[in-house]
Amino acid sequence: MTLEIKSFTGGVGWEKRFESMGIRKGRRMRKIACQPFGGPVVIEVNGSKISLGRGIASKITVEAL
Repeated sequence: MTLEIKSFTGGVGWEKRFESMGIRKGRRMRKIACQPFGGPVVIEVNGSKISLGRGIASKITVEAL
């Protein structure tokens, strides 16, 4: 599933943290895996696979393409 990153919640600090991982507004990403029982979400952004905890992943607002 291809998604486009629309915005972040949590303030400027979180936005800078996401940018350091290559997760930026307007960039496309792909959800690779979503582990059960509150496990991590694995996404692919710009050819890099990134594992995010559910709490951090919930701070990213996306739109399906």
